[in-house]
Amino acid sequence: MKKTGLNLIINTLRGSLVCWARSYNKEHDVAVFSNEYVGRMVIIHGLYEKEYLENTSSILSQLIGDDSYKNGVCLDVGSNIGNHALYYSRIFRKIIAFEPNPIACKLIEASLLKNKIGNVELISSAVGTENKKQKLYVYDSNLGGASLNLKEGVSKDEYLEVDVCVGDMAVKRSTEHNDKIPFIKIDVEGFEAEAIKGLRDTIQRHKPVIAIELTLKTNNKASLKAIKALRELGYRYFYILSRKRKFSNKYVDFMFRILFGEEVILQKTSELDSGKNYLQVFCSVRDVEQI
Repeated sequence: MKKTGLNLIINTLRGSLVCWARSYNKEHDVAVFSNEYVGRMVIIHGLYEKEYLENTSSILSQLIGDDSYKNGVCLDVGSNIGNHALYYSRIFRKIIAFEPNPIACKLIEASLLKNKIGNVELISSAVGTENKKQKLYVYDSNLGGASLNLKEGVSKDEYLEVDVCVGDMAVKRSTEHNDKIPFIKIDVEGFEAEAIKGLRDTIQRHKPVIAIELTLKTNNKASLKAIKALRELGYRYFYILSRKRKFSNKYVDFMFRILFGEEVILQKTSELDSGKNYLQVFCSVRDVEQI
């Protein structure tokens, strides 16, 4: 079947536009679906939550006090497509990535194979307080938005039955006795408190820095339960990344950032704003005065 000249022009322009728009990550390729949210962010920026990832080493050095974390084991709880786990594989000796969504797991496996990464162990399960099967509610436009708790706007009929495991038991099977766990990232869409409780013994033993997503504006009850669970384990100090303002006038400051870039700093906060959502709050048992 012949294609019209207009179709040839459109297809050529479309191919050129894709190559121009795609931001390639020189360190590793992340396998994505282009029609879902995190996938689009990876295509545009090369990494999802790039600002947080690129500051991981600096943040941990400040909160831990040295670079001993590099020889430790990182837990990525709620790995989604593996965006964070792949980046962490360059920082830590070993990554244990927990992800219950079998679709996302296939993307993680593809990325690990493509990039020849051998220090990431994928556990196809959610983290909780008991071993069981549970419904994971999903929607196609955002793989990372899948949740073990039914959220507003998600159909109760769109779900996958997935595994939930006791976090402490899984970690014990996947680590050696002398392994240190200096850092845990938790992003599990409202299941944070259960994940923390499932890792209670691990957290009590290692006292890691914990980076957690808290949606206090849109999922307040679940996030407050997570904060309570953290406080019960001795986590009293919370730190967030903030943009450093050069000028008091917001318009002048905005233009300065466009022209010269922006600087982010780690700040201790005594209270988390109940009207905000935080992509990552860094929680510690240590009070670090000088950041």
